[in-house]
Amino acid sequence: MNQSAYLPYRSADAGETWIPIFAGSLGLAYPTVRSQESAPSSKPGPLAVVDGQTAFFIGQTPVIQDRAPTLMRTVDGGQSWETRNVTILANHVALRMTFVDADHGWVLSHNQGLEIMATTDGGNSWRRPYP
Repeated sequence: MNQSAYLPYRSADAGETWIPIFAGSLGLAYPTVRSQESAPSSKPGPLAVVDGQTAFFIGQTPVIQDRAPTLMRTVDGGQSWETRNVTILANHVALRMTFVDADHGWVLSHNQGLEIMATTDGGNSWRRPYP
């Protein structure tokens, strides 16, 4: 089985060179997705870039799709990443994600229908903004 994954890259020199954010073998805790050859229904997870220092990446490993997606956040231009499980999105597939600043963001997900989740604390907690 092909274990290749989609990986985000970063550049510190205005795009002259690019460095993979995650080098080496990636475990299931990281938001990677399998390539189209190994899992035809897989797609890369959404990436939301707030500014030159802050970005968010969310993903889920198709093998364990019932597990909560993993949200990754950087506040230092991709030098380091914090991870957390978004348990409210267990059994969901994250389709889109956007952040207007480092704290306020939304995820559009799909389970048996579309659902929007919101955060006001940089992804530490999530809630349904509508009843």
